[in-house]
Amino acid sequence: MNPREYEIMAQVEAEHWWYQSLRNRIGNSIDGYRSQLPNQPRILDVGCGTGENLRYLAEKLNPSYLGGFDVSEQAVAYSSQKCPTADVYLGDLRNVALHHDTYDIVISCDVLYIPGIAASLDGLRSIVDRMSPSGIFIVNLPAYNWLRSDHDLAIQTKERYVASEVRRLMEDLGLQTRQLTYRLCLLFPLVVASRLPSMLWRNKDPANATSALHQPSKVSNVVLGSVMKLENRLISSGFSLPWGSSVFAIGQKRQ
Repeated sequence: MNPREYEIMAQVEAEHWWYQSLRNRIGNSIDGYRSQLPNQPRILDVGCGTGENLRYLAEKLNPSYLGGFDVSEQAVAYSSQKCPTADVYLGDLRNVALHHDTYDIVISCDVLYIPGIAASLDGLRSIVDRMSPSGIFIVNLPAYNWLRSDHDLAIQTKERYVASEVRRLMEDLGLQTRQLTYRLCLLFPLVVASRLPSMLWRNKDPANATSALHQPSKVSNVVLGSVMKLENRLISSGFSLPWGSSVFAIGQKRQ
């Protein structure tokens, strides 16, 4: 990912509607499994980015262990600042180093698409091997290769996915797929329209490419966040949304 993208992420992820809605989705998902998890679960964030998810999980769950790794020194520095109680370290999913014996919750948000699933599979299997019985794995990934734009060039996207590929990933990891849905379904036409120019006339130089991430106006942030709250309620009610710019899945360790 271009270094500037980490700076933007660190600045906006606490308040930005997209990140807030994803954290809300993660939190609601975990709540559905609380009876099967320890009161103070052991958590790993695979590709922790700039740390807002770690801070959210620390405040929500009071975990007995909270760890996260990222391939970027810049990201690790931001994460350590945002969540100083977490065990944050440099790590590469393709050659993963794990600091704890057992994990009850593993999350990976918009990470696997950068190295690609094939290159990440051995590392993911090592992590799943350390998941506790009934442990859950939560993943969020960008959807549809045809949606590639300058945004993907700036953050070095290798591949985007459809739901069936994410289901196959869960099966390859020996996990039962408990939830599989697209996200940003209600906002999907807006996402496509905003990216269409760079989808059609894509920048060829990654160094000059910029992502779609920026701090929206307060009004836009509230409106878009409200739409995503409605979408999250639909997903929590059991709906699996048929399209969107992200794929969201929960896998559970087979007993």
